[in-house]
Amino acid sequence: MQDFRKFVKGPLGVTLLVVFTVPFIASGFYGYFTSSGSSDSLATVEGSAISSSAVSQRVQMMREQVRRQSPNVDPDMIEQFISPAMVLNSMVNNALLAEFAAGADMYVSEQQAGTIINQVPAFKGDDGKFDAALFEQFTRNQGMTPKQWVGDLRRDMVMAQVKNGFELTAFSLERELQEERRLGEQTRDITWLVKPVSDLVDQQTVTDEAVAAYYEQNADDFMIPERFRLAYLMLDPAAYRDDVTVTDEQVQEEYAARVAALETVAQQDQRRMAAHVMVSVGDNRSEAEAQQRIADAQAKLDAGASFADVAAEYSDDPVSARDGGKLGWLRKGDLPESLDQAVFALEPGQVSGVLSSDSGLHLVKLLEIEDREIPSLDDMREAIVTDLKQRNTDIRMNEDLAVLEELAFEHPDLQQPAESLGLEVQRTDWFSASAPKGVATLPGVLDAMMQPEIREDGLNSTAIELPGSRFLVFRIAETQAAELRPLADVRGAIVAALKREQALAELDQMMEQALAATADGAGLDSLAEQWGSAIESAADVRRQSSEPSIELVRNAFDVARVDAGDGGAIQVSRLANGDLAAFRVTAITDGGAEPLAAPQQAMALAELTRTQGQRSVRQTVAFLRDSFDVEINEARLKAQMEDAQ
Repeated sequence: MQDFRKFVKGPLGVTLLVVFTVPFIASGFYGYFTSSGSSDSLATVEGSAISSSAVSQRVQMMREQVRRQSPNVDPDMIEQFISPAMVLNSMVNNALLAEFAAGADMYVSEQQAGTIINQVPAFKGDDGKFDAALFEQFTRNQGMTPKQWVGDLRRDMVMAQVKNGFELTAFSLERELQEERRLGEQTRDITWLVKPVSDLVDQQTVTDEAVAAYYEQNADDFMIPERFRLAYLMLDPAAYRDDVTVTDEQVQEEYAARVAALETVAQQDQRRMAAHVMVSVGDNRSEAEAQQRIADAQAKLDAGASFADVAAEYSDDPVSARDGGKLGWLRKGDLPESLDQAVFALEPGQVSGVLSSDSGLHLVKLLEIEDREIPSLDDMREAIVTDLKQRNTDIRMNEDLAVLEELAFEHPDLQQPAESLGLEVQRTDWFSASAPKGVATLPGVLDAMMQPEIREDGLNSTAIELPGSRFLVFRIAETQAAELRPLADVRGAIVAALKREQALAELDQMMEQALAATADGAGLDSLAEQWGSAIESAADVRRQSSEPSIELVRNAFDVARVDAGDGGAIQVSRLANGDLAAFRVTAITDGGAEPLAAPQQAMALAELTRTQGQRSVRQTVAFLRDSFDVEINEARLKAQMEDAQ
């Protein structure tokens, strides 16, 4: 059982889990899809483009999230793991699954999304109820409007429907589990040798003519992309707060308004404790008899008897009669109308006259009114001052925003708007569209920058709302056209590439010779002598082992049983890194020989079922990639990968 769990949770299982999971954690990707092709698109899915700027923004966002959550992780590792290629793959998968969900008429309503939102603790105020202001602040900090955020949540929920549709309908049989154990827990003995490409690289020589020819033939690989510098003005609430003052008179006025509102709410939501004496009218008691009984009860009260004693003696409500007639805490509308009006008209200690309801005749006594304490001015002062400062800040921000938008539209640069508002024109460093820097990484900036009126005509942008309630207006201050890097700057890289090409070509020849030699009966000893490599062996290698290497282990487990054993065929192959390898599987031992106890069997079947469901989703994504129109701009993606490093 332990071996089985290691198999499904080993490196291969983890890799598959990542591939499977990524499509479902990409909330916020949907807005990056456009209805038609884009001049900087990295991919199109059924005609919807995914732009390089969108991928770049998402790469930066995801890297920053990981840095915040895991500050001790090596930044280089983060950049290698969260690459444009990985993010683009996730976005393409999302688009495909969205198309699949649409074709299957899967749908989540705004009401269903609203139910989820109402349950999020971060969106609830101190009273435990949904706070629209907190929700709006959260969404704006994400660079989105509440409507956009809800839309993405609905699409995420549809994605969950797709996922659950496969995972929750999967099942496994005991014979499938046994076969899975046989293969998953299987071990193999391997003997191998490797000829590293690095052994041959240093032996190669490269001429100046070859370098020049390579440089000319691959000029596109050595281009410095078009670069930009932005000039911009930023309206930031933080810059206003220190200048905003709040007077004591304003605090007093706001406190009075809040007290009035709290009193209104308290009155509307007030609870009252009441008790009653109920005399029923029915089969065993006429109306006249009931009137007489309630009159006797009232007479007892007038004579000084306690309400609790009278209720115990006269009330036909056995539950409340045992507790002095108490009805508990009541809000308006909890009782029949006649009783309700009496309860909320009486003062504590008062007893009503005879009241009538469908259940009979009543005497009602108000016992207590719940005391809702109104906070004092001192208790509320800090919150009031903060809110008033924010309100005044918003007013000034909105006034300045209107001026900024008007002046940015009227003037060809940002100097006049800056002088009018007392702002400083700031500039970014040089950057390319595929590797933005500074404010260019913020949501919406790159998309706006690519608009013809800004990129080609040199106009100022409109005001872009940013996370944190900030606003940005920018223009392209400087542009550097794409240019070819000087040969001197890239000569070292070209020499290394040519040496590797020559070394790989030499390994190709060695591989052909090795295949011919092994076909004639040559053994690993003979290859080791020719390659100058040492023979190594490992016993009981498992499918999920990373030694001697994940790739070599995978190749060894691809060998059919008929080709294994001491006399089995020698396999010669090239590894992904270019190395040449030769190996033989000398023994195969199947797993699953030890039977599982009933609880273990049940757990293993459940684990296998979960894995089957995940496999179904991956297979569906692969099928959709083959069935739908998906195009990847490999050249542009390669350039973006290089810029992102």
